[in-house]
Amino acid sequence: MSLDDAISHCYDAAENADADTCEARRMERLQLAAWLEELKRRREDDPAFVLLGLRESVGKCPTMREAQKIFKKNGYQLARQCGSHQIWKKQEDPIPIVLPYHSRDNEQVRPGDWKKIVKEHRLNLDI
Repeated sequence: MSLDDAISHCYDAAENADADTCEARRMERLQLAAWLEELKRRREDDPAFVLLGLRESVGKCPTMREAQKIFKKNGYQLARQCGSHQIWKKQEDPIPIVLPYHSRDNEQVRPGDWKKIVKEHRLNLDI
């Protein structure tokens, strides 16, 4: 069941309630529909969801090279590399970005890592 299906189901259940259904249950269904609509709006506005295509299914994450371009456009600079991790810093941001970098520029960043980075640092994802 998709989020849109769940929203329409809640509204249908509230509107088509018979006389035996108490008013409190009808109001609960309307409240649930309102919360689901808010969740849908937040997902549409969240850059991590937009990038990963999480509205419908998990999509393609950027390659290491593309991620580095995004960091540079957002004002981050490569501070150092410790083993297989790159540390990117920005003067205004006290929290550095730690990018697990495993030897290939064309390797994709793992979806969980990328979502966390984008969400924590509110990156502009336009390359």
